[in-house]
Amino acid sequence: FLGNSVISCSTARVLPPPMRLERGLLIAIIDQLAEDDIDVVLLKGVALAQLVYGNLALRPMVDIDVLIRREHAEAALKSVGQLGYERMRPELSPGLEAGFENEILLHHRDRPAHYLELHWGLFDSNFHHRQVSEEFLWSHTESVSLLGRTVSVLTPEVQLLHLCGHLV
Repeated sequence: FLGNSVISCSTARVLPPPMRLERGLLIAIIDQLAEDDIDVVLLKGVALAQLVYGNLALRPMVDIDVLIRREHAEAALKSVGQLGYERMRPELSPGLEAGFENEILLHHRDRPAHYLELHWGLFDSNFHHRQVSEEFLWSHTESVSLLGRTVSVLTPEVQLLHLCGHLV
């Protein structure tokens, strides 16, 4: 019925087939957020590409997922906005997403098939989101080398928890 598309239950959107990750965009995102003093942890596809596959080109993905601190959400939006990323849909009321969601969905205005998700939690469900605190996540990271940069990823046990929660 849906072919190669994937349905994301949390956002009720149909995602395109996996994108080819443009290394330049990933480097720009990492560098821009670092320049603006916004800590990030690479999640899901990008982290797996490095940790499991050893090569970004070998891991298909439909978006770039990064973990940020909830209090840095607006600053992160402005930061990646300088690179051409914007909200996929307007926020209904200021602060609504930070209070009730675990992420902000963005797309690149010049490359509509390039998605970026700014997460401050691992799970869509508010119940599960409350069970895993932000402090826990940030205390369970490790550094790896990626494209000439030192970046943070979740520790293997928390990465597994996250992946199981998403059935990736």
